[in-house]
Amino acid sequence: MPNEELIQAQGEALWNANLNMLAAADRNLDGIQTITDTGMLIKGIFFLPGDFLFTHLMMYVPSLAVYFELDAGSLYSGWAGFWSALGWMGVAGTTVAVLSALAIVSIKVGEFMKSLRLLEALSLPVLVLLPFILSIAVDRWMHGALDTALILAVLAEIAFVLFYWGKLRR
Repeated sequence: MPNEELIQAQGEALWNANLNMLAAADRNLDGIQTITDTGMLIKGIFFLPGDFLFTHLMMYVPSLAVYFELDAGSLYSGWAGFWSALGWMGVAGTTVAVLSALAIVSIKVGEFMKSLRLLEALSLPVLVLLPFILSIAVDRWMHGALDTALILAVLAEIAFVLFYWGKLRR
């Protein structure tokens, strides 16, 4: 039975070798990059979560690695493939959940923006009538100033229509 210090050192060496192998273009070290190297890269990427789990168990919890009989032969094994598949399913599930949440947020923001546009359209008649209502109030307040108030109301009306015409045409 291997001791825990040996398992810990073996886990560290395996993880570093695995990272170096993932970074290398020539994975089988035959001196030339071939289709075999690409296949080995895909295999290395697939087994990365399981190998990460096993090597880190060996490095940080060697007693558990000894219990599960993990060693250098455990990398790229069936169990590493099982844990890798679970890891990649977790990544895929998280990605789908995040993208779905972003889509829902995007839809809600779009609906909110449409409601603001509807409020702008509904507020236009109020803004059109507001200068005339204010002109009547000014006339009541300053007896005999209806002509000045109406001129100001028409100018305000033109300004509001020109301002909102540009906004409503988008």
